[in-house]
Amino acid sequence: ILASGVFSIVHIEVGTLKAKALERILSAS
Repeated sequence: ILASGVFSIVHIEVGTLKAKALERILSAS
């Protein structure tokens, strides 16, 4: 249960990082 909770948190963090990276790429172009 703990492992899955940590995994979901990490997954959300990675998702936000990817979203920020995409925003930077789109705004830069």
